[in-house]
Amino acid sequence: MNHPQEQEITVGFFSFVGSNYSRSSTLLNFNSPGIQKRYVHVPAKFIKSINWIFKNRTNFAKLDVLVVMSPCHLLSPVLKIITRKPVILDAGWSLTDGTLSRGFKVRSLYKLPIVAGIDFISLHSANLVLVESILQRDRVQKFFGLPLKKIHVSYTGLDESQFKEELKISPTESDLVSKLKEYVNQKNQIVLFRGKVNKEAGFKNICDAARILTKQATFIFILGDRDVLPDDLENAIRLSSVSPSEMREIYAIADVAIGQISDHPRLKYTIPHKAFEAGYFKKAYVSSGSRGIKEIYKEDSVIYLSNSNPESLAEAILTLGNRKSKETFEDQIWLQYQHSLSQEVINGHFERLIRDCVNQPS
Repeated sequence: MNHPQEQEITVGFFSFVGSNYSRSSTLLNFNSPGIQKRYVHVPAKFIKSINWIFKNRTNFAKLDVLVVMSPCHLLSPVLKIITRKPVILDAGWSLTDGTLSRGFKVRSLYKLPIVAGIDFISLHSANLVLVESILQRDRVQKFFGLPLKKIHVSYTGLDESQFKEELKISPTESDLVSKLKEYVNQKNQIVLFRGKVNKEAGFKNICDAARILTKQATFIFILGDRDVLPDDLENAIRLSSVSPSEMREIYAIADVAIGQISDHPRLKYTIPHKAFEAGYFKKAYVSSGSRGIKEIYKEDSVIYLSNSNPESLAEAILTLGNRKSKETFEDQIWLQYQHSLSQEVINGHFERLIRDCVNQPS
């Protein structure tokens, strides 16, 4: 018996920060059978974005579903009102959480209510909301009164397409990697940290651990352009603006990848991007024992620190100097990533949500 072929669905991904920004690129940059994906760049200013969407509304007539990419939450009510199409908000987290994670400041007194209001309107206007973890789902439901059936967990994952082997490294990039390899071969262990210099990352703890391991390890820090390393770190290399090709090569060099080494409250419900990178690149990963990351990786996949301090981190890194121990953690984190967190798995879940959204009244 012949089954009817599923109808091809066209999905528009809307953003004002770019197609490769944040978590939504994992969904956009994957070839899903039967689903055509289009990126739509919207002007950044709110009034301009409204005018632009209204003027171009006829161009969106052939789109079946509109996805608002993180962190452009405010586009959700605008698109819903103007197009009357099903809208999926790939939020990941609330904008309110993002504001709180940067620390309390005087201007937060007036900014927080505004941001919370934007969250409330954006979340409620969407047909479906995607968040980064189960704990984040519960948090969004509690604080914004959203029905649980409307909130779906979609792990952030990784846009693996940017790291494929066929993407050749340029001569300039190759020169950087060659110099790194020449330098790091002089040391015992290569420890990689990629992220921001902030309290959530536990940056001070990581630097102090590097000081403890001056003779045993070299630390590669991939930081933001404005982030700096302490001058007294003798065994540290600072990099910034690293291309995907370079990132792939640097992960190949590294023995250990470091996650967030702190007890920051946000880690109870958020999962760092680098946790997915470690799984994809099959690297032994050291992290604080926060609830967020434990949602995706079991105890045998990651070295979880009982105390988020420099001494515990240094001890964990030394433990991974044992080749058998390191390979065991590498195998386990890779297996769990491939089973539950790969770009293909995440998009399989997303594709089912898309089809359900099309088949339901908006």
